[in-house]
Amino acid sequence: MTNKIYILLFAAIFANLVFLNYTNYFSGNKAVPSATNTAAIQNSSSEVTLPSVMPKAVEEPVIGDDQVFTATSATETRGETVLYKDGDVTLSGYWVPANCNPGDKKKPTVIIIHQWRGMRQFEMGRADAISDSCYNAFALSMYPGNVFISSRAEAERESKKFHDADLRLSRIKAAVDYVKSRDDVDPANIAMIGYTFGGSMVLSYARHGADIKGVVAFHSSLRETMDPSYYNDIKAAIRVFEGGKTRFAEKDAVDKFKQEMAEKNVDAQVVIYPDAYYNFTDPAAGENPSDDGEAYSREAAEKSWAATLEFFKQIFGK
Repeated sequence: MTNKIYILLFAAIFANLVFLNYTNYFSGNKAVPSATNTAAIQNSSSEVTLPSVMPKAVEEPVIGDDQVFTATSATETRGETVLYKDGDVTLSGYWVPANCNPGDKKKPTVIIIHQWRGMRQFEMGRADAISDSCYNAFALSMYPGNVFISSRAEAERESKKFHDADLRLSRIKAAVDYVKSRDDVDPANIAMIGYTFGGSMVLSYARHGADIKGVVAFHSSLRETMDPSYYNDIKAAIRVFEGGKTRFAEKDAVDKFKQEMAEKNVDAQVVIYPDAYYNFTDPAAGENPSDDGEAYSREAAEKSWAATLEFFKQIFGK
């Protein structure tokens, strides 16, 4: 008898709790069971809009003790990671479509090559900025695995592999071929920019006779390590931006480059910012050049970028 009383008492308390919960719900207090919450969300007239393209992580091995870089490491980017091939080697890059002129099905495209440590948020940010200027942008990784190399010794070892002209040209051409294969790209309007190591890469590609509109090199060596047998007629217009306080801006190096370009009848310009140091476009370089000769210069960075965008307008005609 006692057990029956306890059972009836428990049932009464449970029924009362259920009644109060739903009474609160219909009186305006929305603290309801999860199933009711789900129905309310599904029937809501307000919608949550998510970005149409989200970064996709590419999990690849790390070089040495360095950290993997993926698009999801960047907090404010809006493009996507894509995979493509250079022969049997799988490579990855960061693709951002032009952020304007939706009526144009095929748009000019700018390819970005990183500095010697690999692709970072800096290059991805440049891609986003190019997208805002109405061009597609593709930041590639020269290194398999899309890694960022944290140690200088490892970066030197990896970047020196590209003294091999065949590897260098093959790796860049693979990215160009990928870009040209896309339906949203105008294959007749492609340009390239590169930073330090990447600047040397785009200059080599231009010297090889690449059929692209133009290249821009930022704080890069003007000297070519590629054997002259690889040279062809240069078709691309060239712009180079150097810091005046680096060896790359020494008069002898600049004069030899200008002479080479003049002999080949190339539309080429070298702009030197007298007070700027090596790597002047990169805020991560800091403002004190005493340690390694690198320093960020906001003035030189902004001026060179404005000149780059003007260059794009000239070569693309828009």
